[in-house]
Amino acid sequence: MALTVQQKRIHFQNTNKLLNDSVWENCVRSHNSNLNCVSNFYHNHKIYFQTKDWLNASELLYTHIEYKPLISLQNSTQEDCKEYNRFHLIRNKKSCTVVIGNEIFGDLHEGNIEKRLNHTFAGLCAKKLDSDLYSCHIEKIDNTSNSLLIESTLNYLDAFNYDQIYLIFQISDPVRCFGSLWWDPITLMIQHPNPILKEHMSYHFWKHDQMLEVYRQGNDIDFLKDSFPFTLGKNKKNGYLTITPNEFYQIYEWSIIDIVKKQIDKFKSMKIKKIFWRDFYKVCNQDLDIIQTAFISFLHQGIKTLPYDSNNGNFAKELVGEEPEILIKNTKKIDVIPNLPKYIYNVICEPSEITQMLFADPNPTDYAQFIGDWLSEPKCQSHIEKWADRVLDNAGWLK
Repeated sequence: MALTVQQKRIHFQNTNKLLNDSVWENCVRSHNSNLNCVSNFYHNHKIYFQTKDWLNASELLYTHIEYKPLISLQNSTQEDCKEYNRFHLIRNKKSCTVVIGNEIFGDLHEGNIEKRLNHTFAGLCAKKLDSDLYSCHIEKIDNTSNSLLIESTLNYLDAFNYDQIYLIFQISDPVRCFGSLWWDPITLMIQHPNPILKEHMSYHFWKHDQMLEVYRQGNDIDFLKDSFPFTLGKNKKNGYLTITPNEFYQIYEWSIIDIVKKQIDKFKSMKIKKIFWRDFYKVCNQDLDIIQTAFISFLHQGIKTLPYDSNNGNFAKELVGEEPEILIKNTKKIDVIPNLPKYIYNVICEPSEITQMLFADPNPTDYAQFIGDWLSEPKCQSHIEKWADRVLDNAGWLK
């Protein structure tokens, strides 16, 4: 019997091991020797509000986080931080809404922080829940980097003794992860060998030319031989772990949510509720704490199928094989590497007469086209407020 995607997940990623002592994060960030703490605010960056609305007598602690190449997150050295892309609004409430996302709903070009609090998604959610607010919206950040901010955020908020934390987490374009060091074990294995990289799902999606490059760099391919391309079909028990492109994106979405969830689990004394949402891309799982309607589908009711990412699923498409098992001698690239096993395996296959028995859902992948104009849609204030209502209502948090 074919395994469900829920049964396949744990074979692709061991989140507990990745998060233990931050060993995975330290390994990846060590590539440019710049592991920065982004949990503390500047002491002198504080604003007091004297208004006639919900912000009256509240204070805002803020800083500006710079996002640079090679997943480096740094506190800005600027004296005057006008973007306010990470802040804590303290209203002396018993609960705090934590909103994590990217630039789409951050309104980072609005220099007036009072206007931003009254009109952005994060501010509207906090106002509707009558709570304090912790907001982090960093331009061009990827989902993995965002997910790993959770523990430091909760460590910071723990000192405020909130009765309730409401965590709202945006899952955006997967392509940003695929193009980052989080998904580049080749570079890291060559320069900073660390077995912890094998616990992340990216370890199992090697292209043949990447395998060849590893061999050329070190004349050694042994560390690759326990990845699925080499071990997938060695016994019937894990032979069913071959996945479809749709299952790949399901497991990716789960992997981000699981990283967040496992960090939350560390804070046993804190009462934390969580909800995840997608912006312009397909919601892939139905059994997780994720809003089943993506924002763009909510905005345009006529959209039937959403893309997996901004590259229309090309990451998975380029790895698709016609059948799981192929002879090494039939490959054009890696057959020059000596001492390889007889077979190599395609981890991703489209359902066909040959492979359909491996999948609980044997339907072919339904791809869709990403439309660039979608990126301009969230600027409408009424759309943002309606979406805030939808998210909070689906989470069951509105009174």
